[in-house]
Amino acid sequence: MDETAIALLALILSVALGIWELAKYLLEAGRVRVRMLPAAADGLSIRRSYKDWKNLELYIQAQGGWYVEMAEIEIENVSRNAVTISDVGIDFGTSRWYRRDRRSVVPRASKLGNGSTETRIRLEPFDRVTFVLDVWQAIAGVKSSRAPVKSSFPRRLRATVRVAGKRRKALSPWRRGWVVKGDQIAFMDHTMKDSGIVAYQAIVRYMADHETGDAGMLAIPVALEIKKSFPLSGPPPTTEQIEEILLSQSELFKDNSKAQRRIDAYYIARDIESAYHQSKVLPPPEENGTGHTSASPATNQ
Repeated sequence: MDETAIALLALILSVALGIWELAKYLLEAGRVRVRMLPAAADGLSIRRSYKDWKNLELYIQAQGGWYVEMAEIEIENVSRNAVTISDVGIDFGTSRWYRRDRRSVVPRASKLGNGSTETRIRLEPFDRVTFVLDVWQAIAGVKSSRAPVKSSFPRRLRATVRVAGKRRKALSPWRRGWVVKGDQIAFMDHTMKDSGIVAYQAIVRYMADHETGDAGMLAIPVALEIKKSFPLSGPPPTTEQIEEILLSQSELFKDNSKAQRRIDAYYIARDIESAYHQSKVLPPPEENGTGHTSASPATNQ
């Protein structure tokens, strides 16, 4: 065998060894698959869609009921070794297209739908865990901040998670991200057409006990009163009016101080006011005589 053949064989072996080391690293290193699903929290259960918000909206319209728009984030360990994950949240992308820094928010997780509330979890190979997050709580936090990303809506939202030993966070696929505009308050038009639903979501967001998985059944009477007293065709309720309605429901305020009640009423009134502005550009819902909008059931839930 001449020197040329020996050199060629050595090159082939070196390339093969490099490919093997790369494949071994990819298989054994901590890798996770992240998926973000549209979800609606209803009591202690979750209604979800594996497709998109439009599909979930058809289901919501057909079934009716009270709900809160949520993000259900599923994380699966697809590597051969156990991994430790933390900081599960919502990614808002970079403040500028040419920058590499990313802005993410980690809202409080809920036990709704058997969601995990752990801040740090160890996943065995091919094991998975689910987190249920209030996506609009994260969006409100970014809009109220002074970060550069605040003025650059619309944004594409993706789920994010930190994997121990990895320099960068793992993200859900870009093509499955959710686009949100600066003046948007819901992903489903059905939500913005009902002031009672908007009020219910705001009350649950700021007052419900997420530690026990309580979706805020006590919020329903308050939401009904707001819907009755303040239809979308008129002006939105003020903070004082919201506080007065909440005070009539003593169970909601039994452990809250006066200052806390005022703060809760302020944020609830703020969220509701946005719905009244949005409703001016949306057609009214069509009712089928049962109090629910008419639609055919969604598929592929």
